[in-house]
Amino acid sequence: MAYEFYNTYLSSTPTDYYKSTYDTFLDMSFGNASTYKGNGEVEKWNIDSNEWEDVIVRVTEVSNLTKKIDGDTYENFREIIYPNDTELFLGDKYKYKNNVWLCTDNDSEGYVSRCFVRKCNSSVSIQTGETRTQTGTDSLGRPIYSSTPVYFESECIVSTKLYINSFMTVDKAINLPSGQLIVYVPYDSGYTIREKMEFEMYGYTYSIFDLDYTRIINGVGLLGIIAQKVVTDTG
Repeated sequence: MAYEFYNTYLSSTPTDYYKSTYDTFLDMSFGNASTYKGNGEVEKWNIDSNEWEDVIVRVTEVSNLTKKIDGDTYENFREIIYPNDTELFLGDKYKYKNNVWLCTDNDSEGYVSRCFVRKCNSSVSIQTGETRTQTGTDSLGRPIYSSTPVYFESECIVSTKLYINSFMTVDKAINLPSGQLIVYVPYDSGYTIREKMEFEMYGYTYSIFDLDYTRIINGVGLLGIIAQKVVTDTG
């Protein structure tokens, strides 16, 4: 038996061997039928092609989630495991069971990559600018332009807590003051979101007064948009 094991080890690279061993461990821990997802069951958003693409991954419950986060139950959290050392990023967007999920935490263990995803609980639309298009000229030959608003739009996670290190460490989250919320969205360098921009959420208008870039690395990640509810004379 020892010789057979040694011979198998020598006939493959250590990387291949450890990957195979870890896949076997995952099979024993989770079982193929219940955790492997393919054939369109899980899709990942490709920001370069602007379309959803099928991925074959394992989707499991988050075993160490022991308390509710922002009132969410464990059903709104999942762990996605890739069968190899795939590079994953915060802000990666997945579609699973007809819902959109955002990667809020990631980790690499050996030759397996995994990310913790949270189900989006809203969507946001923020006007970030406008484009001008010439539509003609006036009687003096001067150009006439029309303006078209440009919006950043995305599914998002709306919270009243600012997470410092991890979305899983509830005790270290900071409660925002009354009337404030934070909207977590995938960072997109194609749009410029600034302070004092406004958006609608839950029937109210909110004004952005701060941006959390701490989860963005090399232009990729999760942007936190911190906003204050705009108070009007009518409340």
